[in-house]
Amino acid sequence: VVWATTTPVSGDRGWRNDWLFLPEDVIRYNQAAGELMRREGVPCNDLGAIVGEQPAAYLGEDGVHLSVAGQQACAQAVARMIKPYLGNGYG
Repeated sequence: VVWATTTPVSGDRGWRNDWLFLPEDVIRYNQAAGELMRREGVPCNDLGAIVGEQPAAYLGEDGVHLSVAGQQACAQAVARMIKPYLGNGYG
């Protein structure tokens, strides 16, 4: 198991149906879940930090979903993270 942080949302644009997911909610969630994962020894792939480095480039127009560049950056981070866990010529 590898845990990945939730990626940030831009401003107050994290609407989903009838609730609002704000940037501070993402931070609180990642902090709480991160503490649990560290305590349990679960490796963390900090996708939130990657997207947070370049939110204008990595978030799409809706401020919630990843842009193509964000998808590529996160995919590369996931591949780097899981590669050591793969055997038989994949690692």
